Amino acid sequence: MVKCYCSKPHYRINTLTMKLIIITAVSDFTAEIRQLLTHSGAGSFSYKEVIGFSAAATGSPFDNWFAATDPNIESVLFFAFAENKIADAVYEQIKEFNSLLETGSVIHLASLTIDKIL
Repeated sequence: MVKCYCSKPHYRINTLTMKLIIITAVSDFTAEIRQLLTHSGAGSFSYKEVIGFSAAATGSPFDNWFAATDPNIESVLFFAFAENKIADAVYEQIKEFNSLLETGSVIHLASLTIDKIL
C-alpha cells in the first residue's frame, strides 16, 4: 500500500487494484472525455493535444484508429491512474458513448495493470 495525495488526503491505494488508463481520440471529443472521466470518479487525470498519424492500410485492426483520409489528425491523449472499479466504469461509459456515434471515429481506451508505484 502507498499513500496517494492526489485527490483525497491520506487516502491509501493498494497498487494491485490500480490501473493506468490511456485514452486517445480526435480532438472533437475532448470535452466529452473530460466530463466522462470526472463523472466516473477519476479524480485526477492529464491530457495533451497530439497529432495522430495514419499510414497506409496494412490489414491491421488499428488501420481505422483515425477515421480520416488526412494522415495528420488533431487528437488528444488522456491518462489517469485509477482503481479497477473506476477504470471499469470509464471503459463502460466509453463503450456506451461509442455505440451512439454515427461517425467513423471513436474514443479508444487501453488500461494497464500497475504492479509498482513510487
